[in-house]
Amino acid sequence: MIAAFFIDPLMSLNRAKDTSLLLMQEARIRGYTVLAFEGRDLYVSNALRVSGQIVEVSIDKEEARITVSDYVDIDFNEVSLCFIRKDPPVDENYITVLQLLSIAEDQGNTVFVNPPSALLKANEKIYGLRLIQDFPQMILSMNHDHLMRFRKDSDSRVVVKPLNEAGSRGVSLVDPSDSAFTLPENQFLIAQKYLTAVSSGDRRVFLIQGEIRGAISRTPPEGEFRCALGFGASLSIPTLSPSEIEICERLGTHLKKDGILFAGIDLIDSKLIEVNVTSPTLVRQFNQMSNRTLEKEIFDAIQTR
Repeated sequence: MIAAFFIDPLMSLNRAKDTSLLLMQEARIRGYTVLAFEGRDLYVSNALRVSGQIVEVSIDKEEARITVSDYVDIDFNEVSLCFIRKDPPVDENYITVLQLLSIAEDQGNTVFVNPPSALLKANEKIYGLRLIQDFPQMILSMNHDHLMRFRKDSDSRVVVKPLNEAGSRGVSLVDPSDSAFTLPENQFLIAQKYLTAVSSGDRRVFLIQGEIRGAISRTPPEGEFRCALGFGASLSIPTLSPSEIEICERLGTHLKKDGILFAGIDLIDSKLIEVNVTSPTLVRQFNQMSNRTLEKEIFDAIQTR
């Protein structure tokens, strides 16, 4: 059995934090041969094919050891399980990979986490808008007039972020009266009301097959509004409020219907911010703080589908 992982370059992964490495280790434990590949390794020659590295991952405490044992080139139908875990940006090449992988999805020989058809639908900043009533006041547009009007009409500061990035890249905090602020051209952006409760942290809620399996909170350092670990956020295990649980349960219904097995939901002050479906992170940190093994729960869910 082959478990393939569509990821960023293998040696660029953070060995102390990366969730994909944890999933690779669990795949090996479950008897899979693990194949790591990038977009350039996927191609069509009479059939959809993939080349890549056969790897073994062993994690001791926080550090991961990666061993590359072979390079292979195979028909994609030989892949039993495929994790799509490349980090954004969601660009033209990423979309093309999803479209190619959807060929294998239709052939039905490969289980995907998450399915290419679902990822084509589920942009991380758009998918949650199915529950738009649970969002902060916001606007999504590539029209600068719309965005600037929202900023000027806002009674508070506004967070502006690009649609297809991750890790808080390109996110700005703007005052309504900031006349010097400029917007990037020819791309969709989201502007939303700044939530002062972010100083107390956000909630990353892990959902497996649409059901809540745990949560971790990120609290930004003083003077910072971005909750990413790269900006110095600290971690804790939160107790979810009834309203947060309700939002996740409603969203979980959509995730399950679309076949999204594993997702990470971001909430601030009982408001929905983002739905992470490409490569949800923080699993290793959650495991360490909760004495859980979420990767085993993910694989258990895969094997009972």
